[in-house]
Amino acid sequence: MSNELRNFLALSYDELEQLNLKAKEQRQKRVAEHKIQEERLKYLTDEKRIK
Repeated sequence: MSNELRNFLALSYDELEQLNLKAKEQRQKRVAEHKIQEERLKYLTDEKRIK
């Protein structure tokens, strides 16, 4: 299998847990929905391993 096919986003459990804890904290602090959406869309567009 070529390395080109394996170039995808793979998050460790620690990274995934950090993202989930951040999302939980934002919900608890009642951060505005549009701000959360803006932040997450920026993450997705900046991440090079997502097509």
